[in-house]
Amino acid sequence: MVFLFREYLKQLAEVITRWEKLFRAPSLALRYLKGDTLDQCELEKLKEVTAIWRERLTGIS
Repeated sequence: MVFLFREYLKQLAEVITRWEKLFRAPSLALRYLKGDTLDQCELEKLKEVTAIWRERLTGIS
């Protein structure tokens, strides 16, 4: 279970990095990439945003 969560967090970072190559990422995403601690609410919002970005990036590819 812990491995799956770590893998998911790694995928979040990959989506944010890909997004940032094309667009400006919000400060919440940049804080995540820097390794700052996010509270549960911030992490949930980041999950929502990166899901949208993942769909849009797939459409671009």
